[in-house]
Amino acid sequence: MEEVIHYLEMKNKYYEKFFTISTKFLEETNSDQWDNLSFFVENRERLLNIIRSLDQKIARAFKDSSTTEEEMNS
Repeated sequence: MEEVIHYLEMKNKYYEKFFTISTKFLEETNSDQWDNLSFFVENRERLLNIIRSLDQKIARAFKDSSTTEEEMNS
């Protein structure tokens, strides 16, 4: 379960980064500044991939945890 908590904390950290770059990008676009569009798109995609990866790790950790619990209860 500690592993799941660790991944959830990491996921939260990357969501905060995602929120930060999105907010900055929206502020820039409201000022009609489009220079950082490619930077935003690349980083947005990278962060979303990391979050997806963490989701997979969380699912695996839950699966491993439930398998271990079933073995202990048998």
